[in-house]
Amino acid sequence: MSGKVDNLHAKTIKGRGKTQAAVNCFNPELLQTKEMMSYSELCKHIPNVPQSEWVRYIALPAPSPLPDSTAARVAWWHAKKDDFPVLSSIAVFFVRRPRSACHVERTFSLMGHIQTKDRLHMGNNTLRHLAMMYVNKPTTDDPDGESD
Repeated sequence: MSGKVDNLHAKTIKGRGKTQAAVNCFNPELLQTKEMMSYSELCKHIPNVPQSEWVRYIALPAPSPLPDSTAARVAWWHAKKDDFPVLSSIAVFFVRRPRSACHVERTFSLMGHIQTKDRLHMGNNTLRHLAMMYVNKPTTDDPDGESD
């Protein structure tokens, strides 16, 4: 199944616009909404989705409570793995996939601010710890009322 999912990833990289809408169909909170695509429309962007599983999936009621995080969506799909064996593995792949590369770009930018030309000999552990401290620093909106 891993090869099939990797092939899907390669095919979905091409057309970003509608493909993102197709990927969003794997979010269970869209069940029974207008945003859910038809099977024929979905297959234009994501091939190899079994029609019998898709028809049963879109007939499900929206879960209650709605999954509010990636982890909750993945857990929902894992719970449905016996009912939707192929669809669940495809869905977990797309639900976990980052929507953009912004977090990677931010990380490189952050490392550039920390490891300046004066700090080129800093060890990897020190750099990693400084980055963690910077990312997790308290803000003025800290609920505990603590500040820098």
